[in-house]
Amino acid sequence: MQKAKNDKNVYSLFAGIDISKEYFDVSVIDQQGKKLAYDRFSNDSKGIEKFIQWLIEELKLDSFSLLVCMEHTGLYSRMLMLKLLEEQMNVWVDRVAGAIILADQEIFWSS
Repeated sequence: MQKAKNDKNVYSLFAGIDISKEYFDVSVIDQQGKKLAYDRFSNDSKGIEKFIQWLIEELKLDSFSLLVCMEHTGLYSRMLMLKLLEEQMNVWVDRVAGAIILADQEIFWSS
């Protein structure tokens, strides 16, 4: 994982990704849980490229301030996870069971 500029993992923005076989939904929030952006992308190489372009060009996000959080869904999440790592994005991958625990602790924000 790439460290932030100040050598501490302090993120000001979070991208939560919900992945399915055909598409993935992305919500970007700030530290206060304010929803800043949402979009849906096809879960294929073209959709993943559009997602990366959306983060960098449209939302003007950089890999230092953003933590991408996604569930481990096996084959459905593999291509996206590998591309994010290739782009040196900060990625947190969790099992669905872990996501449920986080939701119970009110750490997950929903729209």
